[in-house]
Amino acid sequence: MAKTKMSKQQILDNLIKTCDYLIVPVAGVAAIWGYDISIYCAAGFGALASVLSFVKLLPSMQK
Repeated sequence: MAKTKMSKQQILDNLIKTCDYLIVPVAGVAAIWGYDISIYCAAGFGALASVLSFVKLLPSMQK
């Protein structure tokens, strides 16, 4: 498989998508140990996706 160079924008987009997709499965697995930890996991991944979305808006990432 040929390597392709990814831009910073594409890398951030992939990270945001990954965080969005991981919220439900990780919270589901964490629910085994308790309700609180599953809420914390979901909130953590949601916050991380929000921070990455904000970073994507910075002027240095627009190039």
